[in-house]
Amino acid sequence: MKQGADTLRVFDFGLLFQALAQSLKVGVLKVSSRHGEKYLHFSRGKLKAIYTKRSKIRIGRILYNMRVLDHADLQQVLVDKEAGRVSLPVGEELVVRGLVTEEDLAEAVRYQMTEEILEIFYWQEYSYEFFGGPVDKTIRQLVKDYTRVGGDQDVHELLLNVSRIIDEIGKFNQVTPSLRDVYELTVDPETHLASVGRPPELVELLRLIDGCRDLREILKEIRLNRFEALELLFSLRTGGIIRPKNSFELLMLAENKQRTLPPERLARLYERVRELGVEGFDVTERLAQVYDALGDAARAAALFVENARRVMAAGDHDAAGRSAKRAVELFPGNAEFRGLLIEILLSEGDREAAVRELSALAMIFSAREDIESELSTLVRADGLNPSDEDLLVRTARAAAKLGRMRAAGNAFVRLGDLCARTGATERALGHLREAVRACPGSGRFRWRLVLDLARSGRRAEAVEEARRMIPAVWERAGESGRRVDAMRRALRALWTRLGRLSLRDPSIATLLAEALGRCGDAEGAKSVLAETARAAKAEGRLEECCGALTRAVEIAPADRALRTELAGVLEDLGDIDGAVAQRLSLARLCSSAGEASGAEGDLRHILSLRPISPEVMLELAELLLREGRAREAAELFAKVGNLHRAVGSSARAVEFLDRSCRADPGEPRHLRAFAEALAEALDMDRSIESFERLAMLLNGRGDHAAAIDAGMKVLQVRGAGNGLDRVLRESLRALGERLGERTPVVGMDRRD
Repeated sequence: MKQGADTLRVFDFGLLFQALAQSLKVGVLKVSSRHGEKYLHFSRGKLKAIYTKRSKIRIGRILYNMRVLDHADLQQVLVDKEAGRVSLPVGEELVVRGLVTEEDLAEAVRYQMTEEILEIFYWQEYSYEFFGGPVDKTIRQLVKDYTRVGGDQDVHELLLNVSRIIDEIGKFNQVTPSLRDVYELTVDPETHLASVGRPPELVELLRLIDGCRDLREILKEIRLNRFEALELLFSLRTGGIIRPKNSFELLMLAENKQRTLPPERLARLYERVRELGVEGFDVTERLAQVYDALGDAARAAALFVENARRVMAAGDHDAAGRSAKRAVELFPGNAEFRGLLIEILLSEGDREAAVRELSALAMIFSAREDIESELSTLVRADGLNPSDEDLLVRTARAAAKLGRMRAAGNAFVRLGDLCARTGATERALGHLREAVRACPGSGRFRWRLVLDLARSGRRAEAVEEARRMIPAVWERAGESGRRVDAMRRALRALWTRLGRLSLRDPSIATLLAEALGRCGDAEGAKSVLAETARAAKAEGRLEECCGALTRAVEIAPADRALRTELAGVLEDLGDIDGAVAQRLSLARLCSSAGEASGAEGDLRHILSLRPISPEVMLELAELLLREGRAREAAELFAKVGNLHRAVGSSARAVEFLDRSCRADPGEPRHLRAFAEALAEALDMDRSIESFERLAMLLNGRGDHAAAIDAGMKVLQVRGAGNGLDRVLRESLRALGERLGERTPVVGMDRRD
């Protein structure tokens, strides 16, 4: 069967003993607690033996206390046992050697078993398990690992004996509440001994009660078993033969005997003084020091801390600091102790020492992986000493571990400031790069890096960081309202600052312009690119200038000044096609805006770059026509028509020459070219008709030779008509008169 500790609070251990005895059980009862474990061998109402790791009191010591064995004889047996010259248990060996009787040994065994059982009764919590049936195998195993105590004992007698002793201890505790009490005699020892017959155990006890030894020491030194000694002490106490010293007397004893008493005794004295209390005196620190000397670090540190709090409340910061420091020295990893020391140091105004302790406290939290506490501690230390580089590094890393990247970045930026002030440029830049890595989207952190790179003469790196900075800013520009306005202002301010640092680079300008465009600031984007282009042009970097202007024109296609600049740069680069395209766009912009003169200038500029450009000629002709400058338009239409004639495109030539004739009907050149083009297009009827019109036009103008020539073109195809006959006669007559002779009209007779 098996039971837990909770059940045992109800099920008394004594009842369990009685039940096992009355039922004549055979087996082993295992009893366990935090103090240890024991195995009790039961056999039909008898307790055969107890097996324990270490017996509470050795059999030799019991026999010695019974005064049936001398110390020298006991030591010799123990030495022989240790040397392997004795195989029997010590008790049996003593009997064999005739040093004690079997009855003495039996009595000692009963006492030893009583002590073992009594210990179980004083355990606060325990569990048990009973192994029934044949136990030979279990016993053999126990013999290997445990010490065997006792022999056959009647369980009922054993329980009665234990109960009696418990009662005696209870009565003794009532009159002697602490084994740390120091007793002194109230009567003359010789007189009292004479009255009771001088029993040897009483003689020894009265000798030991000297006003210095406490009860624990007396019980240890007296040659009596514990329960007998307690009975004797109880009788002396109740009979008024001895009395305990009061707390003040104990304090004086401890103070006067500090250097002569063993630390263990001194500790017991101060412990009792603390229990009883002495008005106006506190022995906490002294007891802590004694524990410290004994190597009992845990109790020493606890009392040092207690004393530190007490004296600090009383305003004695120096004493509080000493106690707290010692507690920390004993337990460097105790956060509570170190925290108390920090508070004391701060109350004393010792900021430097407080910072050191805060740094150490942060390390304790770090070792525990309590990063939250570590960070708060480091922040506190940093507030006391903002110029400590190591603290800032640790603060940054702790913040990063917690995912507080902006806080980490701020710490790294401050580190950069510290290093920069001391001239450690490389370290400063390293810390600023850490800030950027911690929080890549922070424009402020990256700008600090740009600024320091520029100041240290690293322009290329500064430009690269500035370039990376822009996407970080515009990624947040997708929001609306005031946030976008803030992004726009930030981008413009960045451009201004880059100008002051001479870091305006075309690649930066392009990115910045794009970002401004995303923020809805087309004007700002255009301005950035235009400024960049002009700066590049002034330095002879035409390719960069062209790229910036091209991007600017894409953003502001209606900006004629930008297009003019771009066209000029393209011309300088020899990109005539690009220049023409820009000038043509400019002309169309001017035309749509009603600025005919500007459009005309751009179109004529194109023709100066590329004289044979039918498309441009036509646009210019249309423009001139709209402006009422028909004759000039006709010239351009005629040029286009003649260009088409030159490449054999008669149909297209006819179209444009026809327009030239309509634009300027009185110009013979246009009419002749139109007539010839019609002939080339095999449109003979219209060609003859046009030549007839040309002949009449020339004749009317007095250009008779040209009129005759035109008329002959007609005659080569068909005969003269009535109108043409008259024109030719008049032209020939006029031509003859001019030559001074009459010339017959050749070919006028249809028969010829």
